[in-house]
Amino acid sequence: MHLKKLLVLFLLLYASNLFAQDSLPNVHLQELDYFKLRTELDRNTTLDKETRLYYTSLVDNAFNRNELAIAHADSFKRIKSNRWTGDEIIRLNEMLLDSYFKAFRYREAAATADVLMQQYQNTDLAALQNMRDICYGLINVPAQRAVIRDATSIPVIRNQIGLWEIPVQFKNTQEQFLFDTGANISTISESYAIKLGLRLTGKTVKVNGGQGKRVDAQLGVADSLHIGNMSFYNVVFLVMPDDILRFPQVHFNINGIIGFPVINAMKEVHITRQGRLTVPKDASVTSLNNMALNGFTPLVRSVAEDDTLIFQFDTGAANTNLFSNYYSSHRQLIADRASKDHKHIGSVGGARKMKVYELPSLNIYVGGNKAFVRDVAVYTQDIFSAGKGIAMGNMGQDVINQFSELVLNFKTMSLEFKN
Repeated sequence: MHLKKLLVLFLLLYASNLFAQDSLPNVHLQELDYFKLRTELDRNTTLDKETRLYYTSLVDNAFNRNELAIAHADSFKRIKSNRWTGDEIIRLNEMLLDSYFKAFRYREAAATADVLMQQYQNTDLAALQNMRDICYGLINVPAQRAVIRDATSIPVIRNQIGLWEIPVQFKNTQEQFLFDTGANISTISESYAIKLGLRLTGKTVKVNGGQGKRVDAQLGVADSLHIGNMSFYNVVFLVMPDDILRFPQVHFNINGIIGFPVINAMKEVHITRQGRLTVPKDASVTSLNNMALNGFTPLVRSVAEDDTLIFQFDTGAANTNLFSNYYSSHRQLIADRASKDHKHIGSVGGARKMKVYELPSLNIYVGGNKAFVRDVAVYTQDIFSAGKGIAMGNMGQDVINQFSELVLNFKTMSLEFKN
């Protein structure tokens, strides 16, 4: 089985094709192209106040300004007219649910989920119901807090399947956990949750593993954990059954994963090919601004074969691949260059067989730096239950490994590779 991704956790339901109006901002939003939407808001000086507030709140959310997104949405709601469709208000509330959750305002997130439960019509409510359950399970958990006492420099090791692990301190115990930007929430096995003394909230929820499989998980909280000179408090973990995090095909077990909420709180992360992770005490300011978020998933704007593409950026994926929407829009290129095969696509929750094309090579430019990737899989079917239309591919370690240093800046939302 080809193990390209260890864990995919989709906790939020993002609707697509919601907007009926024909305005240019709506076109960009339908495409989930937050970069073009941001440019349009900067360029277009004719938008009325409520329209600008509406779209500005969505852009704030995409570029990791969650408190601003909430403030702009509140201002919009105070002045909004009756011209907004029900679907547009739903989209705003979906954004608010996401922003409240990322700001660790779980009570308001739960209340927003209640509102959405009433607004959805003729829709499968399972994903939203599950998100609501998660929010209510955390309603009495204090907000995550990060303290960066000084600059941090710690070793990063590659495990037996080539993914990054970092040392994480729990009280008097140090463990090696995966460092995974693709994990929406930090994750831990049941046995390690017990070993490390995590507090369980008593709430069982369902999360989506790979290939649409549903997995039961508990919610747990680490009162504190420490990474170098950084301390994190009230860190939420998904507590997964041990067998779900076991991969006998490659003789590998996941004990724990440090996911997006903790990585985001570091503000700026440098990882070198020599195996060091450094975090400055204060994040720098950069004008690159080529990264956005869809939910908890980092998106990076890049250029591949003279075509501007948005990739999911996932340090927990070994290989870069292209999704079915790339296949749909590049059929001629694929027909001319790619071979095809039927492959087993595997991740947490199982595997399935699908027709997969393989491009012999792909040039990908990120911020002006080029990566050359061989044998790029192009999927012909959707592989994520909530991922359609968000990105055209997943950028993994095979790109990262070509550079001497990776810099992730969540303050100015940039991804930079250095030679």
